[in-house]
Amino acid sequence: MNKQNEQDLRFMLDATENVTIGPLNTEFLAKPISILEPKEPILVKEDTLIKDIIPLFQTHKCEAVFITNIDEKLVGIYTERDLVLKSLKDKDFENNEVSLYMTKDVLSGKMDHTIAYVLNILSDGGFKQFPIIDDNGYPIAHITLRNILDYIVKESIKPLLDVSIPKVNN
Repeated sequence: MNKQNEQDLRFMLDATENVTIGPLNTEFLAKPISILEPKEPILVKEDTLIKDIIPLFQTHKCEAVFITNIDEKLVGIYTERDLVLKSLKDKDFENNEVSLYMTKDVLSGKMDHTIAYVLNILSDGGFKQFPIIDDNGYPIAHITLRNILDYIVKESIKPLLDVSIPKVNN
């Protein structure tokens, strides 16, 4: 989604302020992704060997690592799916650099992008991970579909948890 589409989406959300769309309302969708408390990304250089990345998936319980170049700018992403669908095809994949298998031209965003924008990117692309970069292109965080779902669930049940249950006198 380009900048114009993002602006159009924000306009539509503003024009339909606090309208319910299915289980969500536009007020939630118009909020910046920063409210989701994005997680710090696991970063590796593009010349990192696959055998050095596999333990990161296990140690950090993550599904992806973000690949940076020598200038520490985001140049790709390597996921568990890439491991299974791309790397395992090569006999000696563990000794190859991640740059051979990573997904390049990764779509990324900024902390002020709306939740609607990120959901649209993830849905359209079939992605689970969304890297967040600063103004210089350095990865600073990432959002996952799980982050969004957890937030929706937490916010949805909050009113139920705030309800006090009356005590029964014996």
